[in-house]
Amino acid sequence: PGVMNPDSYDHYSQAVHFHFDDWFPPILSLVWSGTNKIIRGSAGPFLLHLLMVMLSLYLLSDVALKSGKRYYFVPLFIVLLPFISSKAFTIISDVSLAASLLLSFTIWYHAHSAGTLKPLHFILIAPILLYAFSVRHNAPIAVIPICFLILVEATFLKRAVVPCILVSFCFIYTNHAISYRLLQARKSYNIQSIMAHDLMAIYGTTGKNFFPSSYLTPESLNNTMPFFNDIDIDSTAWMKNSYLKSDASVIRSLTEAWLIAIFKEPVAYFRHRWKVFRAFLTNPPLSFNQCRFP
Repeated sequence: PGVMNPDSYDHYSQAVHFHFDDWFPPILSLVWSGTNKIIRGSAGPFLLHLLMVMLSLYLLSDVALKSGKRYYFVPLFIVLLPFISSKAFTIISDVSLAASLLLSFTIWYHAHSAGTLKPLHFILIAPILLYAFSVRHNAPIAVIPICFLILVEATFLKRAVVPCILVSFCFIYTNHAISYRLLQARKSYNIQSIMAHDLMAIYGTTGKNFFPSSYLTPESLNNTMPFFNDIDIDSTAWMKNSYLKSDASVIRSLTEAWLIAIFKEPVAYFRHRWKVFRAFLTNPPLSFNQCRFP
């Protein structure tokens, strides 16, 4: 049980070998290493995600039942909708984020609706939100509003802002401590794939090469460009003998070059980013799943 894609295998490899990097936050791999001791393989996180989703839907149904709704059982069948079931069983951090956000919200909503909200509920919700916060690099954008919503219940609206900020900083510190102190995850600087993709797009449009030679030589750039795709980072980032680097000084040089390129060629840059954004809006499967490995 449980569907695995290339990202899943990366998580699983780190869970098995207990050797981590931060291309994806390592918290899912850490949890997977724990479930592996009970049920080996994909079944562990699959059942964990399924438990979180079904418990959330049960809590929603229970709220509807106690509110006297005739079709109180409908939420239980949401998981069977194709656009839910096709993703919910994939072992990736996206599903972990969605399931943990759903569970933390429904625990709060169930207690709030029943008028039984107690400190124990906040204690229960906190580690779930911490996991959600830590499981994807962009998760804070989704988690912080949920934190604010929950904290509003415990404080006045204006006073909820400060506790929300403090909780966010606590989550950041705890995630950093788990990733780099406890797990000693290797820094992979995954943002470099986006910067390199932007510089290739600018090069393809203007013919101007802004890459520092310490990152990508002109010869390597010209050998890479035939595989370049405007909306597909993976087509070049994961080539054989990939150009991706883990040297902090080289990444700093790339960052400086990227900023210079944006300043000097803003039209080419924003035209490229618009293509990526438009592909995301009009054809998400293409922008996310079109992968080639030359």
